Amino acid sequence: MSGRCIRVCLAAATVAAMALGMGGCYTKEKQSFFLAVHGGNTSEVERMLGDHADWVRTVNDEGAQPIHVAAMEGQTKVAVMLLDRGADLEAKHKNSWRPLCWACERGAADTAAMLLDRGAAIDARDRWGRTPLYWAATHGHTPVVELLIARKADVRAADKDGRTALHEAVRFGREECVARLIRAGADVNAADKGGQRPLGVATNVRRHDKIRQMLLSAGATP
Repeated sequence: MSGRCIRVCLAAATVAAMALGMGGCYTKEKQSFFLAVHGGNTSEVERMLGDHADWVRTVNDEGAQPIHVAAMEGQTKVAVMLLDRGADLEAKHKNSWRPLCWACERGAADTAAMLLDRGAAIDARDRWGRTPLYWAATHGHTPVVELLIARKADVRAADKDGRTALHEAVRFGREECVARLIRAGADVNAADKGGQRPLGVATNVRRHDKIRQMLLSAGATP
């Protein structure tokens, strides 16, 4: 496994810890509130917000607000409840990840659709210049990729290193995402800052012959 793959896997492994990142500064009741959001316990969330309305924007020790936790766990009903009570649709986590980015990275298509319906910025960038589409494609969440494409996400957006969603879908062997990105107009010859194009990425990774052929058929060059 490449160093880049390892970093992505490690990042995914920290999500649960981030969601429940509550230290000694939190009361047991506030811990219970985050757990209720995490588990989608709408009645308990509603009860606690009735007693503590300001908790709708409280921040845990990992920099996450309740709306981030609801989004990453795909708890759409809880997310709606939080937004209706004043949660920030564009609240930034410490890496500038907004609720939509979390929903897309975790593959929570229904939650992502609701956030978009509410007006979430579809191409909002995180600290690395990456969009929700980038993260959905990286993790192979085809339904989310389809949703974002249908809602007119920028399929050619590049991060600070010049990498696009197509680069990452190719790198991780996400064939369905690659096909949909190409069909939506992704630039098959986009070069990152190191000069690497998607076809070069596919060539450097084993077992990507089908993806290589898809790129070649779309006019890709090394």
